[in-house]
Amino acid sequence: MRSLAAKPQAIRQNNDEEQIPEPGKLTQTVLAKRLGCTYNAIRLHRDGKAKQSLEEWSAEEDPDGISWRFLPGVTDRKSSNYYVPVDWVDQEEEQDQPGKQEAA
Repeated sequence: MRSLAAKPQAIRQNNDEEQIPEPGKLTQTVLAKRLGCTYNAIRLHRDGKAKQSLEEWSAEEDPDGISWRFLPGVTDRKSSNYYVPVDWVDQEEEQDQPGKQEAA
């Protein structure tokens, strides 16, 4: 019998048939599958009702160590809320600041 306290990664490794969604722009339901948790667990971390922020917690739970960020209002088809890797958001912010240059 598997321990209920087992990390999501261990559970996924024991189930060869389950596929982990690839990183990208994900809905909350798909991110929950990737992290091996419930839809509500993500909401609690996103809304600040858990001890860790979404970014800290998701990096620990993600099988590739990816930190995730919530992007409200990003429209694409029917859903308007997505989660993306923090790296993606940071890269877009850097591109939006054309006058920003590294010190020589």
